[in-house]
Amino acid sequence: MIRHSESPDESAAVQLSHTARQKGSIAALAELSRQVAPPRGQRYVLLPHSEAAPAGGHQVEALDAEDGQIVVWALAPTQSGSGSEAEAGAESGEVRSRREWRWRVHAVRLGLSQRLLAVAVDHLKGRRIGKVPTINLPAVRLIVADADLLHQTAAISLERHVRDADEASLRTAAAEIDDAVLAAMSMLGATGYVDAAPGRLARIVDLLGQSVATVNEKSPERCNA
Repeated sequence: MIRHSESPDESAAVQLSHTARQKGSIAALAELSRQVAPPRGQRYVLLPHSEAAPAGGHQVEALDAEDGQIVVWALAPTQSGSGSEAEAGAESGEVRSRREWRWRVHAVRLGLSQRLLAVAVDHLKGRRIGKVPTINLPAVRLIVADADLLHQTAAISLERHVRDADEASLRTAAAEIDDAVLAAMSMLGATGYVDAAPGRLARIVDLLGQSVATVNEKSPERCNA
């Protein structure tokens, strides 16, 4: 992902994605909470069950994950200030905090999407159509290649956002991760949509994306509506 001297933030993004890919959602979200606290103004956060409840939060849902549970917390809305210089400075700090939280969440999503693709590939390695392993079918290989490309371009877009604070790049990364998850789930077919590990992982990736969406997105509280 990184082709030049890494900044601390770029290193943090790479590490979060690596942890998510190698160890799963609970380890990655625990690492996220160690790096930064949920910012003021954040409406929803997902944290491992073992982590302390965020201040002012109430539990919306508990999700089964690889080796435990993840809790979706709804946070109390913040009050807008009266416009003083001190409050303006605090607001600017909150904007920075929200940006840092958002790109870290998307770094976790990238790693989890890569993990989901690996699950799908392993699943298809054990399947055959006639004598041909399903993973070797041209149509399946094309889906895998497309998903890999989406992950690579999402990583580049995320890097650009972390380096340059380019909001368009973050939106691009988020959309590419969404598309990669859909590709992986299409490879799993019906097995991915039941309440099994792949479906639960895809749901966590989706809810993480919704939790940091800025406009015209469903909230985790309404995701089943």
